[in-house]
Amino acid sequence: MKPFWLQRVEDDSGVSGVGLVAEGVIFSNGWCALTWLTEHTSVAFYRNVEDVEAIHGHDGKTKIVTGEEVRSSKDSPSTGAYPRISEHFWASSFQLHTLGTLTDAVRWSSL
Repeated sequence: MKPFWLQRVEDDSGVSGVGLVAEGVIFSNGWCALTWLTEHTSVAFYRNVEDVEAIHGHDGKTKIVTGEEVRSSKDSPSTGAYPRISEHFWASSFQLHTLGTLTDAVRWSSL
């Protein structure tokens, strides 16, 4: 997986502002998830990062900034290709799953 951010250089619409306006991840199969860091937030999925750029790039007024790729190790003690997930994650994820809204999940994760 590889993290990325949308850095808006110029905001013609006045909706999202300038600077880092969204963050996302590129999965190992090429699909992307993107969430907005603005007042009007949402989460969306795209077939690839080129689609993200085509839709949100605004002719170069928004840049995609990528971070370092995170890969699982072949020496990982987990089964399959994924890294071992800690018990803390499982406990947290179970609690998040039982909450009613994304807002509740965000509140829970910040405790």
